Amino acid sequence: MNRGIKTALSVVAVVVIVFVFVWVLGLASLGSYAGAIGGMVGGVLGVTYLRRFHDERFTQIMNLAARNAFVFLVIILPMSSVVLIQVEEVTLQITAGLIFVPWIASLGILYLSLFYYYRK
Repeated sequence: MNRGIKTALSVVAVVVIVFVFVWVLGLASLGSYAGAIGGMVGGVLGVTYLRRFHDERFTQIMNLAARNAFVFLVIILPMSSVVLIQVEEVTLQITAGLIFVPWIASLGILYLSLFYYYRK
């Protein structure tokens, strides 16, 4: 194992130890910590995986999938802003929902496109 992977795995181990410590203490904001730790672990392992299996075909597949998600966002975000303008009582929950739902849907489109182009 090379030095970069050992460093990444040690960072993941430290993050897991911090997560267990926060969980044992039972802090109220455990969901925030879990999301942050999941993002860090996914980022470290994702970069390691992509660097290991990176090739020209995978780059083209990622570009095609990202294009599909971008086109979806270009179409849906103006529509969601129109919906936000039409809503008479604008609250933080409505605004967050109108931002969060297209974002999650674009991630779904990205992964489905990636799977489709990879299998093709």
